[in-house]
Amino acid sequence: MPERERVAYLGVGSNIDPEANIISAARRLEDEMHLLSVSTFYWTAPVSGVGQSRFLNGAFAVGTALAPLTLRRTLREVEAEFGRVRSDDPHAARTLDLDILVYDDLVLEEGELRLPHPGIERYAFVAVPLLELAPGIVLPGRRTRLAEHPVVRAGAGLDADAEFTARLRGAVARARLAHAEGRGDGQGPSC
Repeated sequence: MPERERVAYLGVGSNIDPEANIISAARRLEDEMHLLSVSTFYWTAPVSGVGQSRFLNGAFAVGTALAPLTLRRTLREVEAEFGRVRSDDPHAARTLDLDILVYDDLVLEEGELRLPHPGIERYAFVAVPLLELAPGIVLPGRRTRLAEHPVVRAGAGLDADAEFTARLRGAVARARLAHAEGRGDGQGPSC
């Protein structure tokens, strides 16, 4: 009997061919989970990478039966499929960055996986998209609503890309439809 599906929020970013990589990644993730909603995506300056291109960042809400550690492993595998090479520099340029921000109401620290993700309370480009998808969210283990956190109120350095966000949401809707049609006829996913 399959586990019940849980809601997780994923941080998504790229600064190497970001528009193509993020749209393709959304389609690829639909093979592993259900993309429930897509936040607005924002152009932001790199955190510490002098000479790097700007990042395109946002968030996905997903439904998944994968346990947190399995989900993290799956996200790392998808990143690798997109050519992501991890280095000692946590702020290096990247083709794709996929992080679990929140997984249901779970508080977890196991190896490199920390939930809720510590970047939520440090970076507006993580907090603002999450808040858009979950407006009343209180981070697991915290007492105040994310909307009241200083990083959200500051919201500095975010340049919304409405055109890209619309294209991404369209691509996600088409991927959902293709999967639904593929599942309905017994032939499996078609995207």
